[in-house]
Amino acid sequence: MSLFRDLEKRIDQRLRRVFQSEPAPGQGHELVEVQRMILDRIDERVQSLPRARRIFPFNEVSVRIPVPDAEKRAAWEMVFITDDALREDIVEHLRRQEIEYPEEFRLFVSLVETQEIIDPSVVCRNRDPEVPRAAQPVSSAIVSFILPSGVAVEVSRSQIHLGRLADVQDDRRRVVRRNDVVVEGDTVSRAHAHIEFSEGEYRLFDDGSSYGTSATHKGRLIDVPKAGGRGLRLHTGDEIYLGHERVRFEIKPTDG
Repeated sequence: MSLFRDLEKRIDQRLRRVFQSEPAPGQGHELVEVQRMILDRIDERVQSLPRARRIFPFNEVSVRIPVPDAEKRAAWEMVFITDDALREDIVEHLRRQEIEYPEEFRLFVSLVETQEIIDPSVVCRNRDPEVPRAAQPVSSAIVSFILPSGVAVEVSRSQIHLGRLADVQDDRRRVVRRNDVVVEGDTVSRAHAHIEFSEGEYRLFDDGSSYGTSATHKGRLIDVPKAGGRGLRLHTGDEIYLGHERVRFEIKPTDG
């Protein structure tokens, strides 16, 4: 059976977990096409080596997927996020093509609700495993968030999720996302935004929130685009607005 026939079968099985009966017409075909585009982006970054070897040298990939309809979000989360589904599909694709890939292969997936017709964004990075851990840039730095209540939340991760609930569930009460920073408020979406650490800097992305995301830097208010782009670079002391709720962002200095 071909890879894409297998993909269609797996996607259909995942959709049946969301819908009680048959998936919505065309839903599976649409998701398969998005999946194919993502795998094509992966193939474009494969490198050829002597003796017919091929390798995908990147151990970290970030994928941003546009969701054309908010009502479809639960299905798309099930297909691409739940149980690391997209990572498993990429790994299976590389194995079938006999393409070598790093043992510590990490994938970050975010969904962006938008009415624009845009392709999924795939960003590949290579974290050199030969660089000593102590010499790597701030990937393990502690980031502090001062909530509207005055409570400080400290996080040390390369991808940080922000939203109204600690656990975001689909219609069948399956957890599809866990937020590292929980901000209560009527204008804060369940899966509101996320922050990525890359190339020595933190960038803020909106995840299709209802009331938008923005940040102030040196007194200037800057809106975060709802889709595409490289996000908004954050500096220590900036204030992040999730809807109408304000959170202060600080990077704690490291020893040495």
